[in-house]
Amino acid sequence: MAQSNGVLFIAFNFINQHIMMRYFYLLLLFMISFSPLALGQIEVNADSLFQVWEDKKGEDSIRLKALTQFISNLQGAKYIDSAIHLSTTLTETAASMNQPYFQGMGLNLIAISYWFKRDFEEAATYYKNCIPFFIESGNLKWEGNTYFNLALLYKSNFFQKYDSAYHYAAKALQLHSKEYEKSPFNVLVDKNLLTKISYNLEYQDSLAVIDLVLPLNTTPGSHLSEYQLAMFYFELTRLFEELSFPDSAIEIGNRALELKGKLTKRNLGSLYKAISDAHYFKKNTSLSIEYRDSTIYYERLNNDYYQLMNSLYTQGDILIDIGLYDKALIYFFEMLTVSTQQNYTYQILKALNAIGNVFFLTKENEKAIEWYNKCLELANEYDSYLMMGYVYSNLANIYRRQGNLEKQLEYAQEGVKYQLMLQDYAQGVARAQATLGLCFLDQEQFFKADSLFFLALTLRKTLNNPTLMAASYRDLCESYFSQKKFQLCINYAMKLLSIATEYDLLPDQQRATYWLYSAYEVLGNYKDTFKYYREYSAVTNELNDDENQRDAIKQEFQYEYDQKVWTDSLAQLGEEKQKALELATARASAHQQRQNTQYLLVAMVLIVSFGVFFYRVRQNRLEKIHQITLLNSELKALRAQFNPHFLFNAMASIQQFVLNNDRIMANQYLTRFARLMRLILQNSDELIISLEEEFKTLKYYLEIEQLRVGKHFEFNIAIAPDIEGHNVEVPSMLLQIFAENAIWHGIAPKETGGTLSVIAGSSPKGIVIALEDDGIGREAAGKNNPRPNHKSKGMQMTEDKITLFNQQRQNPLTLEIIDLYDDDKKPNGTRVEILIPQE
Repeated sequence: MAQSNGVLFIAFNFINQHIMMRYFYLLLLFMISFSPLALGQIEVNADSLFQVWEDKKGEDSIRLKALTQFISNLQGAKYIDSAIHLSTTLTETAASMNQPYFQGMGLNLIAISYWFKRDFEEAATYYKNCIPFFIESGNLKWEGNTYFNLALLYKSNFFQKYDSAYHYAAKALQLHSKEYEKSPFNVLVDKNLLTKISYNLEYQDSLAVIDLVLPLNTTPGSHLSEYQLAMFYFELTRLFEELSFPDSAIEIGNRALELKGKLTKRNLGSLYKAISDAHYFKKNTSLSIEYRDSTIYYERLNNDYYQLMNSLYTQGDILIDIGLYDKALIYFFEMLTVSTQQNYTYQILKALNAIGNVFFLTKENEKAIEWYNKCLELANEYDSYLMMGYVYSNLANIYRRQGNLEKQLEYAQEGVKYQLMLQDYAQGVARAQATLGLCFLDQEQFFKADSLFFLALTLRKTLNNPTLMAASYRDLCESYFSQKKFQLCINYAMKLLSIATEYDLLPDQQRATYWLYSAYEVLGNYKDTFKYYREYSAVTNELNDDENQRDAIKQEFQYEYDQKVWTDSLAQLGEEKQKALELATARASAHQQRQNTQYLLVAMVLIVSFGVFFYRVRQNRLEKIHQITLLNSELKALRAQFNPHFLFNAMASIQQFVLNNDRIMANQYLTRFARLMRLILQNSDELIISLEEEFKTLKYYLEIEQLRVGKHFEFNIAIAPDIEGHNVEVPSMLLQIFAENAIWHGIAPKETGGTLSVIAGSSPKGIVIALEDDGIGREAAGKNNPRPNHKSKGMQMTEDKITLFNQQRQNPLTLEIIDLYDDDKKPNGTRVEILIPQE
């Protein structure tokens, strides 16, 4: 009987857990999500919160607290529009009850909701509106919290108003300091933010502010809990590393590590990265490698794949610097594996190129060519002109080493071609031009070589990067020395020496002093010959010392690596022995386990008989949620490919005016482009937007394209009056690719120009969006296409987006492309019809 009661108790718990699961998740979400509430705890579930609010007989403050907490739950669950509606109700009700504190909280919650919607201007407005109510209620903490949020907003990339951010952060610090004993952590966070803003403003007293941030006598027992102190040290370590104070970053980072048990695994990964970067800044290479290995360990645990790939790449680069090429390959191959599994195309390209670089440095030319060609094949497939330019230049350097001048010249020219296709990427273009210049220098075509070297130098000067400028001065020195133009060689060697001395570039100091003493010796100026020979000898000795230090680090790392391999081998042997012991124990108890299994099977039958119905209901609901989540993830992934495609085409339009030096048009173009980008960023988190927003985005795009082609086409865009555009849902960025094709493939080739009409109207089946142009038609456009069998990636992504959109609808959206002809049966344009059926 007792056993039967126990089984029934288990079955009851099983049923109860599944019935109450959704309320448990709501409560859990409220407990762990960021909430603007320090209002006291009301230990009731979500339904009870709303019941407390609706109880008209209850105390006013209790009712308002319950509604405030319920709104916070909605925000955590991303029901933002509902949260805004109820926050407005909270504000109005609090006003009628003469409760200024809750009026302020209502406006504060509205501000947070608009922050979620990425409408930062509205968020700032509501934050400012709630401040007078917190002042009236005398709540210093929430007045300070509001100023802190305003400081974050104005420091963000959306505003970048650092003066205003500094003002609000200072106000927050002033208010929170008055209640330091109650909430010391707020004061520390305020000081942290104030320091970062000071650095943005380049204030002279930035260091003084940092001194305020760091209370060295703070202990867990005085004001902060161990968790708060650990988080404070963690944030401060990252701040000091960003501000290039490596000693402080290392010191505070070690304090944070003493409390590592209080930090999350994700925080630990970021902490080890900051300490590693600080050690690298101080040229503590072995320690930098050690801490970055810890970073990689935690990034693997967190499945933080993007940061993991970056860390693997950086670690490989550091190992290359100290000559540990075989160890560097291990990290690059892991990066290749992770990027392939996660389908990060550009990271795959970086890994393939890095592996080729390692074999280039080890002079394994055939292997280097093999990996460079793999990278080139993939880059060509995805039209990655940047990586294609790099790889062609790398291959040119290999053929230069092999003395194959013909292939060297061929690949160097290809490198220049693909870098020029980017046009706005000055660094890559300059590198490719310099590589091609070296080809001509090897062939003693000095005029062509010098011309390319000067072009590369001009581009590098625009980047204001001394290391790149030094590379151009090296090329010019080598050219003029080869031509025996020693005075010109001296002029550029002096410039090279000046940069190398200022920025501590020892190899370039060595090259510059070598060319100087060699040129002066030929010219018979023995005084300067002796002067620069002494400098050359001193720099060479310093380089030798550095090389010895790198060898020592290399040997130390090799020893530690070998020890780790040996330790891991012993550990593996111990694990195998333990497994053998566990297997023997398992076999000995197998009979007992079989008996226990029989009893458990009987219990499970009873449990399943009570729980199967509720399980099926819950499983169906979870499956539906999973399908929606999966579709949203696929749409996000698709948009991540689509937006760069659109931005690439738009930037190509802008550069035309810049190249033609048309400042007025370029300014108009950039202004409208900025307006368009702002609208796109506002909708960046929305997979599905309203038809009204889609038409607004398209209108901005068409205005930009019309500026570029010089009024070569006209356009009409409108939504019929009987359609409520704000209530019609469409996939974001749906119409842009069709408009782009109509302009560039239909109207642009037509000498007399043309017109594009985009109209949304009603039909018996639903809403029809029609894009119609009077261009040359698809057949003629196909003949003009140099790649007739190539399918546009933009069109492919749009079709994929429609497919995913339809999977979430009962009645699918349909697309039809119609060729138009005049009375003589000649092509007279194209019409695209998109039908959105009524739901």
